[in-house]
Amino acid sequence: MFAPTIWLSNPRRDDLNPKTVSVLAQKVAKLHSLDMPIPKDSADWYMRIIMDDWFPECDRESYRNGSVRQEIQKNKNDYKTLISVDLLDEMDWLRRMCERIDSPVVFSHCDLNRRNTLVREAGVGQGLDVYIIDWDYCCYTYRGADFGDYFMNWCQTELDFGGEPFPTDDQMLVFINAYIREMTAINGNSYTQLEINSRHRLIKEAKVFALLGYIKEVCYCVQEYDRHGSLKESKDIKFIQH
Repeated sequence: MFAPTIWLSNPRRDDLNPKTVSVLAQKVAKLHSLDMPIPKDSADWYMRIIMDDWFPECDRESYRNGSVRQEIQKNKNDYKTLISVDLLDEMDWLRRMCERIDSPVVFSHCDLNRRNTLVREAGVGQGLDVYIIDWDYCCYTYRGADFGDYFMNWCQTELDFGGEPFPTDDQMLVFINAYIREMTAINGNSYTQLEINSRHRLIKEAKVFALLGYIKEVCYCVQEYDRHGSLKESKDIKFIQH
């Protein structure tokens, strides 16, 4: 059956619409509650894919001393953060932080960007609904991964990156509160009695894993330069630095 839908792509219509955000949060909560017949010990694999496989030694060396470093040095005004901050040190720190925060391991989408969330607007006999698509990265990993992917794209007019501010805690609560309500409906009141499921804790996870999302995109841009000889995403890397 064909369902007429649109990307979750208009920030004022979608990310600032409490109904749309709540429906998406409910879908994510249901997703995180599934018991899927696949390996449930893949959190380490997920981190290894991002930190090691997606950014192998050849790309690291290019960043340290090769063509990527030369490009950064040549365009210092465009890549001020990459000049002042060591990306590899940041990746090591973030890897430790993602592990230390002890986010629960759940069945996760792992690519919850706006291309993969479709909105069906309310019509005759139909209510507003949200569809999550593109499941090729799904696995059991840290709960915060999906939070981070959503909030790093929150209200951004660009599809991949954006220069708009990261949401405030109060703005994040629309999603977080709806997620907690749905998880409580699924698991009972005991869910909210655990500190690990508190609003403060979920917001903290979202922020840490949003950083992981940014790191993924920066690594992608570095790879693209090595493959094609042009930092075609250079504009987007500058957005990350703001």
